[in-house]
Amino acid sequence: KPNPDDWDVNFPAGWKSQDIAAATQRVFARIPGSDRPSVDGKLYLQQGFDVITSGLKNSGWGSVTANNDPGNKNRTYAHPPYQIIRGERGGPMATYLVTAAARSNFKLWLNTSVERIVREGGHATGLKVVAANNGGYTGTVNLTPITGRVIVASGAFGSPKLLFRSGIGPTDQLQVVKASTDGPTMINETAWINLPIGYNLDDHFNTDTVISHPNVTYYDWPAAWNTPIEEDKVAYLTKRSGPLAQSAPNLGPAMWEEIVGPDGINRHMQWTSRVEGSRGVPNGDTMTLSLYLGRGKVARGRTTIGRNLNMIVSEIPYQNDADIATVAIAIDNMVKNLKGVQNLTWIYPPLNQTGADYLKTVWFPTHIHRSFANKPRFH
Repeated sequence: KPNPDDWDVNFPAGWKSQDIAAATQRVFARIPGSDRPSVDGKLYLQQGFDVITSGLKNSGWGSVTANNDPGNKNRTYAHPPYQIIRGERGGPMATYLVTAAARSNFKLWLNTSVERIVREGGHATGLKVVAANNGGYTGTVNLTPITGRVIVASGAFGSPKLLFRSGIGPTDQLQVVKASTDGPTMINETAWINLPIGYNLDDHFNTDTVISHPNVTYYDWPAAWNTPIEEDKVAYLTKRSGPLAQSAPNLGPAMWEEIVGPDGINRHMQWTSRVEGSRGVPNGDTMTLSLYLGRGKVARGRTTIGRNLNMIVSEIPYQNDADIATVAIAIDNMVKNLKGVQNLTWIYPPLNQTGADYLKTVWFPTHIHRSFANKPRFH
């Protein structure tokens, strides 16, 4: 659960962090999450969890229940919480969408893409939509006069794209749209609204590390779709229990550490682990430990639009020396934390390689082309 007091945001006039805290609590009351996703309350396929936590315990890390102690995230670990309800995938679609669909004033349009907001000055009057597939809608959806509102919630790429095409954003980006196929129907330049849309792009820098241990065994999740283990299939279909009630691949533990970087800023690290190979290392007795840099991160980037209306990460949000140096420290710390685990082998980074040297092998592109639906991910 997030702590609103830690958020680096500017609240609207009249809002206080307590208001966000109350809204957050309402969300988690509706979608509580559980670290025991199987209906029988048991945890399955815990070999990887046990291997990792044996080293963390010996290194002085503490065990927590993440949802019960959300602020305790320094040298701690937990069974990862799942948005699973009664053994099935939960989240907003299983909760909020269900109750919203029962409302008489709610309608869900599928296979429909919003091209731009139709507006008069700073007032939205409608939406220009096109069919993205069979059954989609095409035309202009008029908002209720005076009281109609548009909520833009299309993510870090989709939202800027929609705003750019609606004549809202930096002038250089609106000029790109004007020179595209949108040009003939784009809102007149006199009505453009110059705002810094697309700047301050943030993302968690992710670095995958890989270990192996003889006690770890890969569960063939892809094969379970067509040829599941009979016992596991029956347990899930009849009782919503067993390994198939969990997330593939079997996860855990989640781990957290705070590290002060060379610039004096305290940064928050989150590790997630899974029984699965990566970076070309096959499945088997391998685990991938993914390190994410979170709160305290300095680097920011920018997303822009191309003439064919594709979204581009023109400045990646990872290029800060102190950020990278702190990630390197976190990798070195984890190698030390697991040093006492007998028969554990570090594959990436190899034991003779420091975290700083390992990060030099990570690919850093200068810019990334992505559709608005995809999020950049680096390994």
